[in-house]
Amino acid sequence: MADISTPEDSPINSTSEDTFEIASAEADTASTALADATSAEVGGTESVNPEASEASEAAAASKTDLADAIDAVPFPEFSRVASVTGESETAAETTPAESEEPLKPHPRLSWVRHGHPISSWQLKKAAGRYHVAILNPWELRAAHNLKKHNPHMKVLAYKNLSSVPTAAAEEKGPIYTSGIHPVMAQNLGTSARLTRRVSHKGRDHQRVWDLTYQQAWLGGVAAEMVDSPFDGVVVDSDLDEKFFRHELDREQMYGGIEKLFNRTGERLGAMGKMVVPNFPTRDGNWRGQGRFGGVFESNWLGWGGAGDGWLSADECVEQAHRLNEAEGQIILRAPGANRNYIRHLGLALAAAWVFFPQREVSVAATGADDFNGVPLVPEVDLGDPTSDVIREGDLFRREFTGGVARINLSETTSIDGLRPHSGSVEAS
Repeated sequence: MADISTPEDSPINSTSEDTFEIASAEADTASTALADATSAEVGGTESVNPEASEASEAAAASKTDLADAIDAVPFPEFSRVASVTGESETAAETTPAESEEPLKPHPRLSWVRHGHPISSWQLKKAAGRYHVAILNPWELRAAHNLKKHNPHMKVLAYKNLSSVPTAAAEEKGPIYTSGIHPVMAQNLGTSARLTRRVSHKGRDHQRVWDLTYQQAWLGGVAAEMVDSPFDGVVVDSDLDEKFFRHELDREQMYGGIEKLFNRTGERLGAMGKMVVPNFPTRDGNWRGQGRFGGVFESNWLGWGGAGDGWLSADECVEQAHRLNEAEGQIILRAPGANRNYIRHLGLALAAAWVFFPQREVSVAATGADDFNGVPLVPEVDLGDPTSDVIREGDLFRREFTGGVARINLSETTSIDGLRPHSGSVEAS
């Protein structure tokens, strides 16, 4: 194992709960200028404003003062960010939904859409069609428009807990899918400096257990959420050893992720924002993970792309059982064939009706690392369940006052013609 430790007296190694602080009130108001806050990545090179560069050097010279490190690159002024980030959506203002009464809990659709810039036609197509959306954190205008059209919709910003973009990444800033921007990460010296190959190229994996990193990450995210159209954040981690090969200590890594998640939930919860994890507890359970608003299972019924690691029927049942223990909103993403999501979105929706008929559940289907489409299938309200789950081998169904939901989790077509790994929701 590579030595990635720092001296014991370094502030980066601090684990004290008593000394935890996030960014100052000035940072929380996010009132400093965008141009001075960020670096511009052009042609694979990084140019930094001279004043910001001087501040960076000062922070690097004295990491014992956490406040100096956090202030090395000022937080951006998010009230003006939409005009600076070059978002492509230009959809017209839409009319809010007439009724703001709470919706009856049952499965609906979600939009997992943190890929390429959202086009105007995609935004118009999506408006009013989804119950939950997960967008890139800089897509503020899109979030505002979706919320204006449907006040019931939960619009969440995607955030990575454990890595920041590198200079080669596509993200240009000033808002990133991380909690802090790359320049600040360099100033803080919180890179894990992994020697083994880890997936997600273009990301620099951070020492998520370090108090310095946690303070800066939470300060940045909290600043972005001030007066934000987003209802909260989905927090992801790309350090799970089941998927990503690395040399990090398991207990140290999971302990850091759990502490940062808890601190984020408490801080943003006090601001009226949701914090939805895209990871269960270290023992694989979802119990307690939805306490800040909900959970996101990005591998519902299978792993990767369509046909690239479907779970067995028994594994799907176990997965549903674990998810049912979570509090709040359940967001599910099923693997779908790239650019052809309809069948697998139908499976995801039908399976939600079978396993979670009276929960706040929203489902999506995307290809592996392809979050650019607008997959849609008709939504049907089946009413209240009139039966428990009925299982016949790898076939499942549940009956309702208004119809029936069926899924086929086998590798063969059913006798009644239901294709492998597909489902149907039929109104009576």
